[in-house]
Amino acid sequence: AMEAFPDVLFTMIDGKIDEVQIAFYQVLSLTLRGGLDLSLDQVSFNMKMASIYRRHNYFPNFVSYMANSANHMFLVKDILYRTRPSNTIVKTSDAASSLMDGSLALTGLKFEGDNTPLLEWLQQVPLEPGESLQSVCRGVVGRGPKEESTSITHSITSSISSIPGMEGFRAFADTIGSGVKSIAESGAELSGMSYCDPGQADKVFVRPGY
Repeated sequence: AMEAFPDVLFTMIDGKIDEVQIAFYQVLSLTLRGGLDLSLDQVSFNMKMASIYRRHNYFPNFVSYMANSANHMFLVKDILYRTRPSNTIVKTSDAASSLMDGSLALTGLKFEGDNTPLLEWLQQVPLEPGESLQSVCRGVVGRGPKEESTSITHSITSSISSIPGMEGFRAFADTIGSGVKSIAESGAELSGMSYCDPGQADKVFVRPGY
């Protein structure tokens, strides 16, 4: 259909770890295979869904909205008014999102991606000729070794370890920091926050004018 109607916008709205879809799959596995498929957890579900998105993203007229959420439906519940790609728990302000970003930075992680509210995104549909709509996804990205050396935590520990008698503090703080980062990364994966498909980032469809 997307190929047959290239001037028509096609969209999808999904939670990265849709708990209803996971449960439905397990019911089918129990019925058809006689047991649960324990290999399908939040992380593998997110990756499998991303592979479907990659096929859809081949078409220029497909854009999507993906939330860091376990919700199955968004449009028929009041959650519609609270949903941003970063979460569906609270109706976060830009200031609250900045605070969350700052907290993650202390663990050596950071959010990347637009944080447009779902309701605001939907208000742009349907598109008039010449108008555009961009895909939305927001995920946690780990810092590489070079970036980590310039992190806030590293700067603080370097300053303290330069004080006479505090030389051992740096090694201790780095060990603690690595542990906190590992926990944060695991939490990001289990919550679905850790991944956005590269083909989805900055994907924009512009409806052709007449």
